[in-house]
Amino acid sequence: MTNKAKIGASIVLDGEKEFKSAVTACSKKLATMRSELGLVKEKYAENANSLTALQDKHKVLSNILNIQKFKQESVCIGLENAQKSQQKVAESLEKLKSEYQQAQKSMDKMKVSSTGTDKEIAEQEKKLKELAQAIEKGEHNYDSASKRVDSWGTKLNRTQTQVLKANRAVQQNEKYMHEAENATDAKVRYKGKVGHVNKKFIE
Repeated sequence: MTNKAKIGASIVLDGEKEFKSAVTACSKKLATMRSELGLVKEKYAENANSLTALQDKHKVLSNILNIQKFKQESVCIGLENAQKSQQKVAESLEKLKSEYQQAQKSMDKMKVSSTGTDKEIAEQEKKLKELAQAIEKGEHNYDSASKRVDSWGTKLNRTQTQVLKANRAVQQNEKYMHEAENATDAKVRYKGKVGHVNKKFIE
C-alpha cells in the first residue's frame, strides 16, 4: 500500500481552525455591538424617535450588518474548505478500495494457481489486512468530513438569516431617520414662517 493512499485516507481540514476562529471573533464583536445597541436604546429611552437617537442607532446597526456579512463570508469559506476536504477523503477512499480489490485478486490467483510461496501469500495477507484497516479508517473519516460539511451548512443558513434580519433593521431605521429629518426640516420651516409673520405684525 502506498504512503500516498495512507495519507489520503486521513482527514485533514486545512485552515478549519482558522475559519472557526474568524467566526468566533465575529460572534464576539456582534455581542459587543448588541450591547452598544442596548446602551443607545437606554440612552434615548425618553426620545427614541428623535433624529439624534435614530442616527446613533443607525451607526450601531450598520456595524452589526457589516460584521454579519463578514461572518457570512467566513462561514462560506469554511463550508467550501470542508467540502473540498470531504472530496479529497472520498477520492482517497475510492483508491484504497480499488487497491484492495486488486490485492484480493492477486491473492485469489496465488491460491488457485499455487504459484505463490508461503512467504508471498503471508505478505499479501498482511497487505490486505492493512488495506482493510485503512479503508475502515477512511470510511470513519469520510463520515466525520460529512458531519463537518453539514455543520458548516447549518451555520451558513443561520448567518444568512442574521444578515437578512440585520439588513432589514438598517432599512427600517433609515426609513424612520428620513421621516425624522423631514419632520425636523418642516419644523424649522414652520418656525421660520411664524417668525416672519410675527416680524410683520411687530413692524
